[in-house]
Amino acid sequence: MPELPEVETIVRGLQTRVAGDRIQSVWIGSRKQPLKSSAAKIASTLTGKRILRVPTAWGSTSFFDLAGQHQWCDPRKRSGSCIWG
Repeated sequence: MPELPEVETIVRGLQTRVAGDRIQSVWIGSRKQPLKSSAAKIASTLTGKRILRVPTAWGSTSFFDLAGQHQWCDPRKRSGSCIWG
């Protein structure tokens, strides 16, 4: 089943904007999170990884394929959780 048009627009925009870029730094807030790994481990794993592509989104969560067979899932919140610059 195809995604909603607004989700496809976000995926295409992210693919154009970030594919090929490297993650320079990761910050995970101090609010308690239901993480399977420690915040430090997640940050060290993601930092420096190249974003290969943005294949899809599901609802409000974007998926990013990263170098080294990693995948990053970003559940966007109303306040935003990624800063591209």
